[in-house]
Amino acid sequence: MKRPAGIILTTALMAIAVFLHLAAALASPIPIQLTESHGLLALLFAVLAAAVVGVVIVVFEGFVLWFYWHGRKWAYRSVIVGCLLCFVSLRHFFGGPAVSHGREIIIFYRMAIATIIMAYLTTLEARRWFAPRPE
Repeated sequence: MKRPAGIILTTALMAIAVFLHLAAALASPIPIQLTESHGLLALLFAVLAAAVVGVVIVVFEGFVLWFYWHGRKWAYRSVIVGCLLCFVSLRHFFGGPAVSHGREIIIFYRMAIATIIMAYLTTLEARRWFAPRPE
């Protein structure tokens, strides 16, 4: 079966989000308030831990995206759950902790593409692409 244009478009949009997440993970601010009493080791550990966790999440997103591209039903479901979780990010704008302008852009982008992806995944074309196929 030929890959639908909607799969190509949504995969490209999600790939951009994965690269934005990678950039955000590698440029994350230090997650704790460090003072001189914490020392250099605590600073290095905090920066390394934040980067490692971010990169692990990005690798998982890439893994799901790869199987989404290849039409796996579990990846389809994972993308739907991920799209729904994107809307949880709205809490940052209604009383949540302040985020940087870069993270705001990523949050808005993710919500926009989540809306597009959810609209596409409800189409007959998408459901056919993710339907089980005989090997």
